[in-house]
Amino acid sequence: MGLKTVTLQGRLVRDPESRTAKSGTEICTFTVAVDSNRPPKGDEKQEASFFRVTAFGKRGLTCQKYLNKGDEVSVSGDIELDVFVTQEGKTYANMQVIANEIHFGRKSQAGNNAAPQQQQQQRQTQEEYDNVY
Repeated sequence: MGLKTVTLQGRLVRDPESRTAKSGTEICTFTVAVDSNRPPKGDEKQEASFFRVTAFGKRGLTCQKYLNKGDEVSVSGDIELDVFVTQEGKTYANMQVIANEIHFGRKSQAGNNAAPQQQQQQRQTQEEYDNVY
């Protein structure tokens, strides 16, 4: 039996996008940028990898409600690889992470110097999410 689970910690590249499947299941997708562990040299910019994440059902609704561009997030889930061939015969592959567990980090607006009221709101948001799952 092989394991294909990954844990990512980074920031949202853009606001999450949601849709409803024909079955009625809510689907939320977002992209997480994860900085490289290798420090930049000289004038180099920090390297990052980008991962598409998909969350279903209540988990997806909660992500849509509380996550925004720039927010920190930690995601654990299964890696899924979709390979397809176009009519022209070109082969493409898309990798995504199907979220099993999500933890919200700092909000992009709040930063490190968040007011106590903002910090309390973040704790309540995480508690509400934790209570759903």
